[in-house]
Order: sequence, then structure tokens, then C-alpha cells
Amino acid sequence: MIQALVSFIIYLVIQVAIFFIGFNVMKKEGKLRYSDIIQTYVIGQMTVFALIQILAVPMILLRLKFNILYYSFMTIAIVLLVLGINKFVKNGIPKISSFKGYIKTLTPVTIIFLIVAALMILAQFLIYFFGQHLDEDDARWMAEANDALCYGDMLTRNYATGESIGRFAEAKEVSSPWPMMWAILARTLHVRTSISVHTVYASFELIVMYMIYYLIARELFEKKDSRFTFLIMVAVINLFPVRFFYGEDMARESYSGSSYNSTNYIYIYKD
Repeated sequence: MIQALVSFIIYLVIQVAIFFIGFNVMKKEGKLRYSDIIQTYVIGQMTVFALIQILAVPMILLRLKFNILYYSFMTIAIVLLVLGINKFVKNGIPKISSFKGYIKTLTPVTIIFLIVAALMILAQFLIYFFGQHLDEDDARWMAEANDALCYGDMLTRNYATGESIGRFAEAKEVSSPWPMMWAILARTLHVRTSISVHTVYASFELIVMYMIYYLIARELFEKKDSRFTFLIMVAVINLFPVRFFYGEDMARESYSGSSYNSTNYIYIYKD
């Protein structure tokens, strides 16, 4: 758990870098609203995803080693980070809207909706952080990420045995190389792939998901209480669907650090 917490803190710092990467395409000048900060951060996340895919797909097809992908990605990401910081400073560090001023614009009912939405999102965050999901697809992606880290081969090994097979084990994943992103994350955080993906990555991407939902709500509704009501509805759907990966059995077993399943889940202890 200590290793997971340390990697979580490091990943939190990385999120600041992602914000500055997103600032490269941000055209906002003057005071930054909280929705502007969220939008910039989400843009940064999408930029990182796109960069990994643009680099990984041709490199996988050319059978290049994972190290080439990793250092190419890190080099470009650092360049984008420096450019983003330079733009942030050069344009004048924008002022951020006052949080107290924002709260004053909310009605008591809106504040209640905000608190309820925040608590439901926090509950999911804790389930993601302390629980664990693992199915056949997830196990395959984890194995492919570990193979890239251990052997340097990208998607050309048997994910059950680690044996090189000289072809793509799952050709459909070449165009959507999630395992390579997981491998990049694990190497950057210097932790096991299982910890980086199941604890750190899943928790943060949950927050990103709700940021996107808030931006959608902001486009759909003018009133703030309607926006937070929308988030509450989304949170309820995500918390209590049938056979939701991190719900039901997962939530009941998360206190012991394990997850149970008879068909779609397997019993596995976290590291």
C-alpha cells in the first residue's frame, strides 16, 4: 500500500504537467474559470493519449523495441510541457477565479447537490483505489504490458507464456495499444504494472471521466444545480449498474483487498 501511495503522489505531480501540456492549445486569456482549468486538463489528457497512439501504432507495426517508444514519447512530452509552461508564463500567469466568490454564487440547494455529487464520486474513487478488477481482457493487457517492460517486444509474445511467437498475438490491439500506455506509466512511476493500472491510473481516470461529464453538463444546462444533478445521476448509474466491474461483489470484497467472482471475476489478491 505504501508503494501505491507513493506512486499516487508522483502521478499527481504528473497531472500538473498534463495541465501545462493542454495549455498549448488553450486560447483563454485573462481570468481562468474553474471550467477552463478542467477543460485545459482534459485537453492535456487527450493530447497524451493521442501522442501515445500516434507513436505506438507505427512502431508496433515496424516491430521496434519498447524503449524506442518510451524515450520518443518522453522526449516529445517534455517538449510539449516546456512549451506549455512558456506559453503560460509568456502570456502572463492568469488569475484564477476566487473559490469563495464561486461558492457565493451557489444557492443552498446547489451546494447540497454539489456535496452529494462529490461524496458519490469519492465513494467510487475509494472503491477503485482499494478494490481491483481483473477479467480476461484485463489480464491479457497486463501481460502484454509486462512483456514490453521485460523483453522489449510489443504485442508479439504469447501473453500466457511470454514466448515470442513472431506475429501479433492480438492484431486488433495494434491500432489501440493500451498495454503500451500502461507499460509507459509503470516505467515512469517505477512500480509494478498492476499497481500503476489498477490503483493509480484507474482512480485518476475516474476523476477525468467526471470532469468530462461536468463539461457536458455545462453545455447542456445553464443552472448550476442542474449540472450537479446531472453528475449525481451519472454517479448513480456508475455506482449501481448490474455486474459493474467495481461494484457489487467488488465493493463487498474491497475491504480485504481482494475481489470475488464465479464467472466473470477471478479471485486475486493485490500486491
